[in-house]
Amino acid sequence: MHIWYLEGKIRQAGNQSVWESPLFNLGQPIAKPMVDKLSSICVQDTFFFKDFSAHYKTGATFDWTFDPSPAYIDGMGTDSPKVVFGAPGTYAVSLTVTDSIGTSTGILVGGILVQNLGCTLDTIPGKSMISYSNGDFATQEEAMSLSSKTVTLSAWIKPTAARSDIGGLIFARGAGTPATGLHLTASNELRYHWEDQKYNFSSGLTVPSNVWSHVALVVTPTQARLYLNGRVATNTSTHNVVNFIQPFNFGVDPTSD
Repeated sequence: MHIWYLEGKIRQAGNQSVWESPLFNLGQPIAKPMVDKLSSICVQDTFFFKDFSAHYKTGATFDWTFDPSPAYIDGMGTDSPKVVFGAPGTYAVSLTVTDSIGTSTGILVGGILVQNLGCTLDTIPGKSMISYSNGDFATQEEAMSLSSKTVTLSAWIKPTAARSDIGGLIFARGAGTPATGLHLTASNELRYHWEDQKYNFSSGLTVPSNVWSHVALVVTPTQARLYLNGRVATNTSTHNVVNFIQPFNFGVDPTSD
């Protein structure tokens, strides 16, 4: 038998069924703040807080306190605020819950530790693929053998040379797989192919040269979204199923430079 104070219920499970019933009387509230993690090495991380208190749900209020004050709070008066602390340090957290029976305050034992160790860009390419000239690219050893019209492709790229033609980023084409993937135009505009179509859609997103940028393509049956460092361009149109029986190429469109 188990008492689930968060929902005000008593539960019992057997080998054939589960029984539950509302508690007859919850009594005074008992505040219990919870969070998805107690520490982070990045000041930009979001912490997801949640009320796990024992109290009557109807009419309950939630008063969260954070000391020092965070840089950003979403849903301050709700049971599940989201917080970005924005600066390194140790933060004290408490929650005061009030319902028709009474009031209770609980603290998050140990608080929140935020460090600034993991937010800066890595200056070392590490295991990134480098293409020095035409003909330098990588190919999957095996195709995904996937048939879908709901696909996401993403990559970090750093263009360093001019092109006279389309530059494939993540690209598949061949027998059974119409041209599909992410590419750059000669002017570094981010575009895409889908089923050997959609390549005339102008995103207006120009990838800068000689710096790292994050790019992505998110396709659903009714639209495609191109992303460049968080900026988005949306092409609202029908996208049919593509059979990915050809492997993806990285750094080339097989029919272009």
